[in-house]
Amino acid sequence: MIQSRGRCFRSTAALAFWLLASSGVHAQTTKDVSAERSFQNGFDADTLSALPLGENVYALLETTQSEMISDRFSSGGLNLGQGARIGGFLGSWSQTRFRIGDIDVTDPTGSGASLLFPELMFWQRVTIGSGMFSGDTIAPGLAVDLEPRRPAAKWTSTLSGSGSGGSLASQTPAGLIPPIMRLGSWGHGAAMVSGPLSPRVGLSAGGTWSRSSAFAREVAQTTPSSVASGVANLVYSASANTEARVFGWFQRASAPLDYRRILPAAAPTRDRSTHLQATWQNRRDSGLSWRVATGYTERARTNDLGTTSVTFERLIDGPVPALVAASADDTTRRWTLAARITPAPATTSRHTLDYGFDADRAGTQTTAPFSGVVGETVDGLAARAWRFVDPRLESKRHRVTVAAFANDRIAISPTLTLDASLRLESVTGSAAGAANGVRWLSVLPRAAFRWKVTDLAQLSLVAGYRRSANQLNLDLLSFGDPAASTGTVSRWTGAPLTAAPAPGDPVIDRIGPGTGGDPAFSRIDANLKRPYTDEFVVGVESHRDGWLKWGLMGIGRHETNIIGLTDVGVPLSAYTAGTQFDPGQVLDLAFDDQQLPVYNRLPSTFGNNRYLLTNPVGHTARSFALKLTAQATGQRFYSLWVGTTYLAQGSAGNRGFGPLENDQDAVGERFTNPNAAGFARGRLFADRAFTIKWTTAYKLPGDLDLGVIARYQDGQPMSRLVIASGLTQGPEALLAYPNASHRYTFTGTLDLRVRKGIAVGTRHADLVLDAYNLVTRSNEVEEYAVTGPDFRASTAIEPTPAVHLGLRLSF
Repeated sequence: MIQSRGRCFRSTAALAFWLLASSGVHAQTTKDVSAERSFQNGFDADTLSALPLGENVYALLETTQSEMISDRFSSGGLNLGQGARIGGFLGSWSQTRFRIGDIDVTDPTGSGASLLFPELMFWQRVTIGSGMFSGDTIAPGLAVDLEPRRPAAKWTSTLSGSGSGGSLASQTPAGLIPPIMRLGSWGHGAAMVSGPLSPRVGLSAGGTWSRSSAFAREVAQTTPSSVASGVANLVYSASANTEARVFGWFQRASAPLDYRRILPAAAPTRDRSTHLQATWQNRRDSGLSWRVATGYTERARTNDLGTTSVTFERLIDGPVPALVAASADDTTRRWTLAARITPAPATTSRHTLDYGFDADRAGTQTTAPFSGVVGETVDGLAARAWRFVDPRLESKRHRVTVAAFANDRIAISPTLTLDASLRLESVTGSAAGAANGVRWLSVLPRAAFRWKVTDLAQLSLVAGYRRSANQLNLDLLSFGDPAASTGTVSRWTGAPLTAAPAPGDPVIDRIGPGTGGDPAFSRIDANLKRPYTDEFVVGVESHRDGWLKWGLMGIGRHETNIIGLTDVGVPLSAYTAGTQFDPGQVLDLAFDDQQLPVYNRLPSTFGNNRYLLTNPVGHTARSFALKLTAQATGQRFYSLWVGTTYLAQGSAGNRGFGPLENDQDAVGERFTNPNAAGFARGRLFADRAFTIKWTTAYKLPGDLDLGVIARYQDGQPMSRLVIASGLTQGPEALLAYPNASHRYTFTGTLDLRVRKGIAVGTRHADLVLDAYNLVTRSNEVEEYAVTGPDFRASTAIEPTPAVHLGLRLSF
């Protein structure tokens, strides 16, 4: 019987976490009980400072939110300066949104990250949402709102520092299986001042510096990462109701090339980033309230792979074309204008209205993508040589989004309310010189009912519907871009890689996404449709004013119009169909033997490629989930307990199991290679079936605090692979069944923070100890997936433990 490894631990893990959480659970909340709040958790600055998060917002998302799954470990100083790919509840990681106030700072290219690496110290509050957003938020999945620290009523200053290395960072493990990553060293320093400059003007300003190094799979030490940031938030109170705010954030960051594996030859990625925004606000309890904000964000990034010839193992390193996008230099900019209006409430009206307007222009200029040759192996077999050509032109792509929305909360009766919203959005985008671009006009409705069943425990039933839409990521506009990369793919027998194919190794494919001077070679469908997600929720909640709040919510999502790349020049008729024998998982028995379809390319069709970015028929995805949340506060504790079970099913963009492959919105080989279509539809990367995450902090006597974050999540979905050799196009991997017929072993982590306060004259000092990955076992986070005696052998395990020691001085 095929079953997921680690399932037998579920009941035990769930019981253990529930017993731990029963002492009290917390997340900061407000008394707003709209349907949007049903899928939100907020953390204020005091809560964040009490938790072991390695000063990293991505660690907060990864370790505390049950429905959110990351492609990497971000806590404890790992992956400093790199934006994680985080998705969940069917929301693709490429659609994650980050905002500072009303200003969107998401990378518009589609990386799923913020344009600046978000450290924790600068924020008064971090709010994380995953569904039923009101009209001012368009995210189909995850949205993160960052609120800058406000000036204090009197001057305060904070200095802090922490570090790790040597015996505090784990040494080389004794086992044969390497950790996916382990910490080498860590250093962090920060300073923050806050207070009034005058009776009407206040300032909160600070800076941080962090540096870390790590070992990836024990193969190589990564390029050291560093982040240096400075922020300032200036607040001017013109009157009791009116204020102006100006916020600036400046950052320099250096990190390894953000690809699937660490490339030792690669020079570090270097970012120089600037964000400026201003807000003018008038807030009245009985009159018209309004807010206007504008912002500008810029990131200049340089990359250098450090070589023009590299060998990739396709089963480990992922899809080769993604290397080109990861290695290019780019300058990305966003200009945003936002307005919000709340009319004065009428005393006899049952309606609570607010309106908004957003205008955003995002653009990127890209130069110097990888130019050279990549030798692709498949399970060690030499397969293909990919030769990329830099057109030596500057690629310019832009997107303009204009939207207007209205929200209305209608009190139908004292116990029944309706939250309704409507968003009208226009999106246009193109690449300079491209034959055509994209133009979308969308109407996005939302409605949610809340029925208060009883005043006892404030028990309510919630049901709702929302339609959301994908943002137009600028990477999609590279198709048909005359300044984007092109290349060729030829057979490779393992001989030394050369700039041109060896005699007897003909060019099999011409590749884009650029046009290479021929607009018909690579283009965007003139009728390309926008991907939509329809979301349905139903649940029960208790929002009483006491110490405990809880909710049980069900959510279903269906994504349609998903975008894919087709090869209209090489249809299915360009292949001959055959079969590949699969001996099954049990090699010496015949009960699981099968014949898999395999497609062999006709040499007469070599080089006939013509690519069209379109909406392939039937390309949809769906998910069903159930989320249990318990929140509580007490005089000496606060905590959050969340558990989720869900199924997210769709067609993977590429063969494989990582986020660059097993994601429904990844534009890959699914519709360009019939060997990638077999069993392509399965459970998606962020599907972990069952997850439990617990976050708690205790204030103990003697000025002693304890913060704990624990998580259990089922393993990553995977499939068994069969290697088909002897094909004219070279060896290829075939899926033997859909992803999630097997899973990796579950992930279980425990992170701890202990803070001891000490009075030093008029000042206050805190000694801080952070311990990460305390319960690390030899659970794999990667496995060998090819049919044979080594199938399911571990190839990488969880990170090993690490300890940080820190000191914080307040005065």
